[in-house]
Amino acid sequence: MFSMLANTTQLAGAVLICVGLLATPQIQTSATLEREIPIFDVANVPMLLAVSKLRELGVRACFEEVELDPQHDRIFNEKQQPVGVRKSVFSLHLEKKTVREILDALTKADGGYAWKLDTNTGVINIFPASPISKQPYAGSVLNWIVERLDTEGKGRLVVLQDDLNLKAHSITPFWRGSYDYYNSPISLHVKNTPLTEILNKISSAPPQLCWTLAGFKGGRILTVVPCGSP
Repeated sequence: MFSMLANTTQLAGAVLICVGLLATPQIQTSATLEREIPIFDVANVPMLLAVSKLRELGVRACFEEVELDPQHDRIFNEKQQPVGVRKSVFSLHLEKKTVREILDALTKADGGYAWKLDTNTGVINIFPASPISKQPYAGSVLNWIVERLDTEGKGRLVVLQDDLNLKAHSITPFWRGSYDYYNSPISLHVKNTPLTEILNKISSAPPQLCWTLAGFKGGRILTVVPCGSP
């Protein structure tokens, strides 16, 4: 069974964190895309919350929200005080569909997004689609190349904060909970690698995380949450 409804609405407040608290680390493969989900149902939600639903179902998805414009996407009351955020929303009801079919349906419901499986880490990335290029991540703001990263036994939060040039791009890392839990040591040696792929690698070390980039242009938040297989 399949039903879908898409439109644009006003959301009372920006949501930056999607939590799917899951357990034992496990690398997703292309076979993950053929896993059947009994029911996938979301109603009148933006893509960010649809991704949260995927995570609840055990799909390890990392998400980059379409960049919001602080002038055009804010909702103001009669006193010109910001009271919410305007986002595209949709409804989707699917039964007995594979993960691949759900991802295709999500990106059809909101054509501003595309998806890709990172076969090196098993992460499914959902990211802004480019209207002019079919190259992966062409619509992403995380499309810069890291020329070299060599870290051995360094806390991954420290790597996020210090080694990836996020601050220069007005991106701030954020997490909620134990610093020690999120800051597990990682060893990573890469050259000329897209930032998105590095984020996937950093989040794939145990305990596995999912990352979300959301918020307004000029002040975006990169949130990490526990995320793996149920």
